[in-house]
Amino acid sequence: MLRIFFTLPVFSLLLFLSCGKDNPIDYGDVTDISYTEHVQKILNEYTGILERNNIFPEGLQMDSWDNLIKGWARGEAVIPFDTTNSLLIELTTKLDYDGKLSDDKFGLLKRWIQAGAKNDAGEVPYEDSTDLLYVCNQAETMISVIDINAKVVIRTIKLLELGLAALPNANPHHIAVEPDGSFWYVSLINESKVLKFNRDNEFIDSAQMPIPALLAAHPTNGLLYVSHFPAVAGGDIPLIGVIDRTTMTVQNDIPVNPAPHAMAVDHSGDWVYTASLSGHQLIPINAATNEAADDFLSLGSSKGPIQLTVSPDDQTLFISAQLSGEMFVVDVSDPNNRTIANTIAVNANPWHPTYTPDGTKVYVGNQGANTISAIIAASGEVLVIGGGSGRDGISRPHGIAVSENSQYIFVSSQNINGAYQPRFDFGDNANIGTVVVVNTVSNQIEKIIEIENFGSGMAINQF
Repeated sequence: MLRIFFTLPVFSLLLFLSCGKDNPIDYGDVTDISYTEHVQKILNEYTGILERNNIFPEGLQMDSWDNLIKGWARGEAVIPFDTTNSLLIELTTKLDYDGKLSDDKFGLLKRWIQAGAKNDAGEVPYEDSTDLLYVCNQAETMISVIDINAKVVIRTIKLLELGLAALPNANPHHIAVEPDGSFWYVSLINESKVLKFNRDNEFIDSAQMPIPALLAAHPTNGLLYVSHFPAVAGGDIPLIGVIDRTTMTVQNDIPVNPAPHAMAVDHSGDWVYTASLSGHQLIPINAATNEAADDFLSLGSSKGPIQLTVSPDDQTLFISAQLSGEMFVVDVSDPNNRTIANTIAVNANPWHPTYTPDGTKVYVGNQGANTISAIIAASGEVLVIGGGSGRDGISRPHGIAVSENSQYIFVSSQNINGAYQPRFDFGDNANIGTVVVVNTVSNQIEKIIEIENFGSGMAINQF
């Protein structure tokens, strides 16, 4: 009896401890997802799986929520509310390897991301970010939103899923931001629309505008100026559209020469500038009267001015001439006598240029050379960034944006010829777009951010 007295409690204790240790989580039944109790345990297992299959993303750390949302060497690991384009999901759904996560664990991971990828405190990654970069994914009818400090995609805006576009090839092309950062606007080429969003990325309104191209927001009068693509049928549209940004109603059209594509407003708000692709002219528009000036400035023949940028002091323009591989420097200090001050040879097909806010440099992507030109504004000296192969992320560069402190330049790439090869071959991403981050002090590429197909127009919103 004595033996029974001691044996039964010991057996009961061992049974209790064993049940507590081996009590598995039924991940398929979890409705209240905890990062620590559920997600982190799955990520610990996922780390081992990816490492054993030699596909663990470079630079990624999955040992905590804080580290996870920092992403990896080429962008984000998770995009809150977007399971389709989150790297952690694509690594399972689009790659073939042994020993994948079980369906219930993978399903919980997807549900966690779709619900916002929250931490234990219920915080969504980067929900309070005020330093944003909006990038058009023209071939995907999508906008990627990047935190410019973390340098990762933090949101995606899928225009088709939101019912804001009817065509799979609606082609979001260019973005403009309110001076105070409260709203932002995107042109849809094939939908002939301009959409308005608030800083929380909520859709507000839209305006009809024939094949809109580039956008420029006036700093004070509440108007949005819209250039046009050359029409495929019916000839060029020799007009600049004007939209009231508050009501999103079309106010009037400003007659100019055919194929006006470039679009910018100076910082004082006195002048709006466009340029004729086919007429090879700079066209100033008086913002007080919304009428084009009489003295169009000829740039010569076979230039194809694609876009321009205005110096911070409003005294100088840099105009990219895609056909001749030049940058035109135009002195606009005297509205009665605008003159070409210099022409600077750059690589083939310069596209969208930008001044740095400190006025010292101008940057432009060279679409035909897979390079970026860094130009010293005062001297015209040119430094070439990129090797030209496209493998460094500069593959048919298109859009450009610069941080307010002049520290970083962001350049999007179309990559329509697949010169840039993504780290992972998912079978549908051979032409994946990129955003390269260039440090303006060293003029070196600090990071390649992989986005979705065909990176085009972009704009920064720091509020």
